[in-house]
Amino acid sequence: MDRRIYIGLFCSLVATVAILATAIPVSTQTTGSFQYVIPHFNSNSGSELILSNLSSVLASAKVTFRNSEQAQVADAGINIPAGAQLRLTAGSLALSSFDGTVIVVSSSRLSVIATLSTGSGFESVVPATSSTDLIIPFSQGTTGRMKVTIYNPDDRSTSVVILPIAPDGTVLGDAAPTVAALGTLKLDIATLFPQPSTGPLRDISHLLIRVPKSVLGPDHRVLVQAEMINFSDAAEGIVVPHSDFSAVTAVPVSTAVLSGTIPFFVHGSDYLTELQFVNTSSDAGTVTLTARDIDGNLVPGTPVATVALPANGAARRSVQRVFNLGVGTTLGSIVFQSTTPVIAAEAIASANQSGFVVIPAGPQPDTNFVFSVRDFNPQVFIGLVFLNPSSSIANLMLQYVSDAGAIISSATLTVDPSTQGMRILANLFSGARSAGFVYVSSDVPIIATALHVAVDNSVLGNLAAMHSQPDYAGPSSTAPPPTTTPVGPTAPSGSGSAAPTLTSFGVLPMPLIAGNAGFTTTVTGTDFLPGVSVLINGVPRPTILLTPTTIQVTIPPEDLAIGGLVKVTAMNPSPTVGASNALDLPVMNPVPVVLSISPNSADVRLETNAPALPITVSGFGFKQGATILVAGTAIPTTFQNSNSLSGSIPQSSLEVGGAFAVSVVNPDPSVGPSSALPVLLSNLTPILAAVETDSLLTFDPTRPGETYNAPIVLRGSNFSKVSVFELTPPLCSKGVATAPTSATVLIGGTQQFTAYLDGVATKAVTWTVNDVAGGNFTVGSISSTGLYTAPPAVPDPATVSVKVTSSSDPTKFAVATVTITSTPAATTGGVTGVGAVGATVVGSHEAVMTVTINCTGQYMVDVRNPQPGGGVSKTSAFNVVPFTPSSSPTIDDPAFNSAPTLGLFPPVAPARSPDFTLTIIGSNFQPGAVVSFGSAVLFPALVTSTTITVTVPAYLVTQPGLVPVVVTNPTGGSSNRVLFGVN
Repeated sequence: MDRRIYIGLFCSLVATVAILATAIPVSTQTTGSFQYVIPHFNSNSGSELILSNLSSVLASAKVTFRNSEQAQVADAGINIPAGAQLRLTAGSLALSSFDGTVIVVSSSRLSVIATLSTGSGFESVVPATSSTDLIIPFSQGTTGRMKVTIYNPDDRSTSVVILPIAPDGTVLGDAAPTVAALGTLKLDIATLFPQPSTGPLRDISHLLIRVPKSVLGPDHRVLVQAEMINFSDAAEGIVVPHSDFSAVTAVPVSTAVLSGTIPFFVHGSDYLTELQFVNTSSDAGTVTLTARDIDGNLVPGTPVATVALPANGAARRSVQRVFNLGVGTTLGSIVFQSTTPVIAAEAIASANQSGFVVIPAGPQPDTNFVFSVRDFNPQVFIGLVFLNPSSSIANLMLQYVSDAGAIISSATLTVDPSTQGMRILANLFSGARSAGFVYVSSDVPIIATALHVAVDNSVLGNLAAMHSQPDYAGPSSTAPPPTTTPVGPTAPSGSGSAAPTLTSFGVLPMPLIAGNAGFTTTVTGTDFLPGVSVLINGVPRPTILLTPTTIQVTIPPEDLAIGGLVKVTAMNPSPTVGASNALDLPVMNPVPVVLSISPNSADVRLETNAPALPITVSGFGFKQGATILVAGTAIPTTFQNSNSLSGSIPQSSLEVGGAFAVSVVNPDPSVGPSSALPVLLSNLTPILAAVETDSLLTFDPTRPGETYNAPIVLRGSNFSKVSVFELTPPLCSKGVATAPTSATVLIGGTQQFTAYLDGVATKAVTWTVNDVAGGNFTVGSISSTGLYTAPPAVPDPATVSVKVTSSSDPTKFAVATVTITSTPAATTGGVTGVGAVGATVVGSHEAVMTVTINCTGQYMVDVRNPQPGGGVSKTSAFNVVPFTPSSSPTIDDPAFNSAPTLGLFPPVAPARSPDFTLTIIGSNFQPGAVVSFGSAVLFPALVTSTTITVTVPAYLVTQPGLVPVVVTNPTGGSSNRVLFGVN
């Protein structure tokens, strides 16, 4: 198929491209001297070829879409006015389907870039460079899948050699396909070099593509482009494969350098940066890296680091590992110097989402940069980074320019020496929403880079910089936006025509997000008259009467700038009784973006009078009334500006450690909350100061079945609702025992068991799981020291038996049960250990633990707080002593126990005597004993095991007679009765 179309773009054409039908005579083709090749382009929605003529003269170009696999060729002659930009798709050349190469030949220099879309993501692709020796950096590693497109610009076929290279420089294979003349060859590297079926996965660091040298004729050159998905590098922090595709253009080996700049890196706030340096030399080398933050200061940690480069190999390292970056977000730039020529690149990945992008090392400093911009999409933002490597202040002029070359908006920026300026495009040019380009000029050379970023970090894309030509005078004067001043109805007179009735809207943007560029829709209802006007929040807007039941209204962007319920009414021309009923038009506040949280870590706060934790959330897209959410719960929030919120997390939400998701939601109506970043709350290490019992604890060894529960008071600090109170009781039984006797273990997790023989820990035992020595893959394994490892899947049944047997006497054994689960246990407090019944945390300084007393001995207690943070307290103990039955107390009495004398002194007293002291002699008196003197109970002043001294008040001896005296011990038991005489 060969189609030829002439496309003329004239200065008056702002937003459309006129494509003349094939029946119109074709223009004379341009004889060009500048060629640009995009090896891989497609017809997917969103794929665009962008040709920028940033010069002072008209550019004539020929654009050819070539797919040799389908014998498909289409070309067009194009004129591009000076200072303008043209966008082409496959459809522009009447191709409904295309997947091949694009060649642009121009009479003068152009700035060319392509946007390649895969449906879920997109990447900006710069023209490839032809060479006989090319390197594709950041190849697929172990999990990625890379597809390579090779274009042969010659009219003769050529063979190429493709070599996958390991990081240590080892060649992992080879392939030598042939590329047809003017042909495009597409290769799947994962299919061409499959992973081995057994053994470790091969790590393809980069690809080397070579065209064999020609002995008799000129060398052949090829142009190469690659796309990759599912890259991961677990050793460097990119743990899971990332499904976002990344375009990588092959680099000629001859462009390797000894020094250069990585103009932007980021670590933290859901981003990771990994660097790669490919050593193009057969000699080993080293590369020295120096990292600075956005203010030009050396980063904390190890700001200057050296990385070894194997001969013909590469080093792939995360910036976090290279520079030992701490907690928090670090942004900045990196300067590198190598002892051997290298090709440098970086990859930026989302830590929690699928976004991934490969970016070549920074361009050379320049005084002008151009970034092509697509139509506004609220789900994607563009970040711009300007690095000033010079010793002078850089004064930047930034201009948002339409495709036709007219200035839409402008801004200025100052960047101090050795620092970076970072801006979000939407914040620089809030009103610029149509496609165009950003023209950046500086009075000193700078390095400029840009990224496309989905607000949820599912897509990351490099936006490569272009440059204007030396004769470009800059954009033309500002093109004023069209304005309409609608004429509204006069005030209602209170009489006249009936008020309209509104029932519904026609087609609306879904969702309708604040900042919408405006749209036209219809409103249905009744009683619409000629001259009817629609009012938006009381302001009349351009209205067209379509039928008596349908009107059309154009809603401008100023009515949609702020989220909320927009009131829509209609009013017939005067005289009329008034306006219609109102319909609510919800304008949704957009999803904000959270970039960082400060602080992003803290300790739990257990005291009820502790202050709240103040935090600052930084990002963009925050609206007045935005709320910070912590674990989905709103906290008190103060709006500072569209990029910053402050809030306070109350003490009641700071009692338990963990990673708590922090997000921001704009006020209703809202599309939804932002993606979340974590705040890490660390548990404190518990302190156990004392263990108390309310009385002496005893146990009767002769009655082992009579166990009882006793409250144990623990005093200390940092007790919380997730504290675990651990009890290690004495082992009371003879023979073999194990602790614990039961456990629940997560698949792949471990549990330590301890064997005891006659109450003493021992290793002279053997272990089995379900009677299998050492266990197996299905039921779990156990080591000779009692460390059980759960299987990788839950067995059937899920409970297994761990048996420990004495090595010296196989008849002595004990069994513990283990339940394997695939569900992690919730982080809650509790107790562990045989005999631990429960625990109640009274406060951060006191807890009451209920323990079953089932034998005598020393009971050990400690407190454990879980991770994050946390730890184990020191161990304290309480003792349980043997119960000794006590004898009843006895008062000496010659008639009762053959005592030589009566145990009362004095034995008698005169009636109506004053208070007197009575001494009682006997045995088995206990502290706390009381004396019954008649019906009165007296409390002694002194008690020993043989003597009690008590005061008898006068009112007890007013009448002559005999008074019985009895001693009662506090543990029970009363003495014999002895009579005291009153004369």
